[in-house]
Amino acid sequence: MMVLDGNADINVALHLVKHDEDRSEKWCEIAARLGSTEAQKMMVEYYDDDTWLEPAALKGSRESLEILSRKAADTHTNASAFEAQKWVYLAELYGFNLTQSLADNDEDYGPAFVIYDGVNLPKLAEEDKARAKELAQQLYDENREHQFC
Repeated sequence: MMVLDGNADINVALHLVKHDEDRSEKWCEIAARLGSTEAQKMMVEYYDDDTWLEPAALKGSRESLEILSRKAADTHTNASAFEAQKWVYLAELYGFNLTQSLADNDEDYGPAFVIYDGVNLPKLAEEDKARAKELAQQLYDENREHQFC
């Protein structure tokens, strides 16, 4: 009996995601459980499975980082304000500015319109911001080798 290593199993599952349309979500979930960062990101983005939000965010998925930071920012508790700040800082380490809104001017549509509305962070004490920044750095360092960017 031949045993494949973890990477081979992940590659087989990812191959089946693309080539077995009837069961692609199941294959994607298997690859995600085996540790595939690509599959974890796909589970969030294509299959709306929130189970994978945090693992994908920790590895640099912009969409997951945005979802988690917005959810936390909209909850309006001290703990959630800290969480929102942590996710925003982590996103910055991966090269994303989640607090910046993006607008565009288009001749066909008239004046500027918002393409992306930045995350509006709740107020947080400076010492809590510093702790959130430290935690974000720690999470980034722990997950750097598996990042998407």
